[in-house]
Order: sequence, then C-alpha cells, then structure tokens
Amino acid sequence: MAEGNFSGDELAKYVERVERLVEERASLDADIREVKAEAKDAGFDVKILNKVVQRRKRARKDVEEEDDLIRLYEDAVDRALKDLIE
Repeated sequence: MAEGNFSGDELAKYVERVERLVEERASLDADIREVKAEAKDAGFDVKILNKVVQRRKRARKDVEEEDDLIRLYEDAVDRALKDLIE
C-alpha cells in the first residue's frame, strides 16, 4: 500500500488487534509469573525450571550434543586445574 493511500478504518482495526494481543500477552506473562511463584513455594528452583522449559523447546539431539560438549569442556578444565595443583 502506497504511503498516504490507506483506510483509517482498516488501520484502526490493526491497531486494536495489536493492542488486544499486547493485553493478552501481559495477562499470560502474569499467569506465568504466578505458576513460577507456586513452583518456588513448593520448593522447586525456578532458574532450573526455566532451563528445563527452554531445553524442551529444542531438538533432543541438540540438547544431548550441547550436554556432551559441556562435559568435555568441564573435564578438560578439571584436568588442567589438577595438573596445575600437582
């Protein structure tokens, strides 16, 4: 649509839809905070809960590869530190 060549009514509908979605997102964010607070009250570590949620979004293979690399790096650092101490 060329600049200045638009319907004000059509634009208002888009603006209203975006505003409604922003309100819904704010409500969902509040719900998520509430669930996390409940989990914390139940004794769960919310930081770890967040990591589990993030990892579940990813492909299992990618998570496993990342875990393997983390273990490899940690082992290498542990060996290097052990060698420094001895």
